[in-house]
Amino acid sequence: MEWTNVYYQAYDKVTFAPVWPTPQPGPTPFINNGVTNCSNLNPGDGVIIFDNLASRWVLAGHSPGPNYYYCVAISSTDDLSAANLTWHTYAFPLNSFLGTNGQGTTYFPDWPKIAAWPDGYYVG
Repeated sequence: MEWTNVYYQAYDKVTFAPVWPTPQPGPTPFINNGVTNCSNLNPGDGVIIFDNLASRWVLAGHSPGPNYYYCVAISSTDDLSAANLTWHTYAFPLNSFLGTNGQGTTYFPDWPKIAAWPDGYYVG
């Protein structure tokens, strides 16, 4: 899988053919699951990792402010071409962790990244 700017696409490991007819907009799993806080992910900020232990794909990114959310989607299978592919989606509020400047504006969550470890996912 690859996320470029505002779209992501999966490719067959043998033929390199795209899995989906067109690249998917970043917020697609969140919109499909009704997670409105993540329906407009920040363009170009998406991250994709593969969790080898769980054999799942993980998409992550943050929503634009003023109310920031860290949005995570985890695939239900490692086979992105499977007819039964679904995404488990989560929206974690960030504002209480980010702090504010002297004018009360919440600090921008400058490109948080996610990693898979044996005991969970970590964001830095």
